[in-house]
Amino acid sequence: MFLLNIESLIVNMKEQSLVARRQVHDAVTALGGLMVCINKPLIHSVKMCMHITKKQLRNSTKRKAETLMKELEAKEASHENIRELNFINIEIKTLKQ
Repeated sequence: MFLLNIESLIVNMKEQSLVARRQVHDAVTALGGLMVCINKPLIHSVKMCMHITKKQLRNSTKRKAETLMKELEAKEASHENIRELNFINIEIKTLKQ
């Protein structure tokens, strides 16, 4: 077992959050700290959570990239249509002359 007594300073933390964090810390310290048994199932669980989180992040990034590509293709198609219309207008003007 390991005794976990870790204090960390969080930059830009709101005053209420800082006060609440300190109150929790003081209460836990007053009770003698936390005793956490770090065993193989716990380590495995953390590793799996990280794996799932990374996988979801990759999927999210991939979906965003696909959405951006579709938007870009739609814009390119729109620009192509405008070019074609301009070309047709030029042809009509030359035929009228």
